[in-house]
Amino acid sequence: DVDGGVVYLESPVFSLSGNAAAQVTFVRWFFNRDIGEDVNDFFVAQVSNNGGSSWVTLENLGTNINANTWTTRSFDLETFVSLTGNMKLRFGASDGAGGNGNLIEGAMDDVVVLGTAGCTTNGDCNDNNPCTNDVCSSGSCSNTNNTNSCSDGNACTTNDACSGGVCVGGPAPNCNDSNPCTTDTCSPASG
Repeated sequence: DVDGGVVYLESPVFSLSGNAAAQVTFVRWFFNRDIGEDVNDFFVAQVSNNGGSSWVTLENLGTNINANTWTTRSFDLETFVSLTGNMKLRFGASDGAGGNGNLIEGAMDDVVVLGTAGCTTNGDCNDNNPCTNDVCSSGSCSNTNNTNSCSDGNACTTNDACSGGVCVGGPAPNCNDSNPCTTDTCSPASG
């Protein structure tokens, strides 16, 4: 039971640097027996990307809410703050009443943060396709089609080029030896 102010549970600093996205999931309990009696009764979940110098609210259950059941909540952190190497989470429960105070309880369990790796260089975006331009921008990859020359793996084609994201073989060489008694073909392995 929280009395006469706010109590915070604060995480240590953790890094999400290099992640394109991150999701926090937790299970919370907030019991507010005296609903609506004091405007300063609340439960809050917050995130910081500067080591706790400032906080952004993910969820705020105010004085008119009683959520006395274990409830799973999930938030995409990148929609609230930029992801840095100096992240923190905190959860608070407050009884703002004077005197004996209201009956306020808050609890947390199963806090999990999962990051989705982002790119830092164009090499991180390499899809091993010579027919795409692989670019990293703001932690996200894009792989756009190009029209570069390429090799379709067939030694019997020349001037192969990219089209629609795939390598298309060019014209085959003329292997005709002008002898009507032979069947003239090109070997794709040796050319």
